[in-house]
Amino acid sequence: MTPKFRLSFAVAAMVSGMTLASCSGVGGSGGSDRGFQASYFSARSALEAGNYDSAVTRYDRMLTEAGPLESRLRLEMAHALLRSDRYAEASEQARQVASSHEDNRRAAALSVVGTAEHRLAQEAMSRNDFGPATVAHLQRAQAAFAELLKTAPDLDPLGSMAERKAMVDASLKRLGA
Repeated sequence: MTPKFRLSFAVAAMVSGMTLASCSGVGGSGGSDRGFQASYFSARSALEAGNYDSAVTRYDRMLTEAGPLESRLRLEMAHALLRSDRYAEASEQARQVASSHEDNRRAAALSVVGTAEHRLAQEAMSRNDFGPATVAHLQRAQAAFAELLKTAPDLDPLGSMAERKAMVDASLKRLGA
């Protein structure tokens, strides 16, 4: 199993573990709850089918009506952004979730932040950019993975986050940071 697949599986499992048990009271009143739920299932289906851009668009439209489900939708959107190689956007969405929670939502968001920041650094290094912005991406990834592994080690059952953190640590060491 490749590290990217293990990551995707781990993040999907975390996000799926926070499923929508009920949409009652979300997305307006009366019949609009069913509309919200249908929109959610449409977005989730697009994500699971690999139609990431469609999933992102659908989740984004739902955020204004999400109420208490906003963090869950934002995290799923961040996952879709990550899978579509839109790393900066994925990191930003996941940081919003992480900054407002201290539970498994934070831990799941940290896995996306760490992965997205690491991928941004990898892309920069592939262009021979080893400057301060690249180091900053690596440091954000390192901090996200360190917190995730310390506070929620059970969310890394296959060791993919620990493996990625080791890669980040090695890159920072090579860069003298």
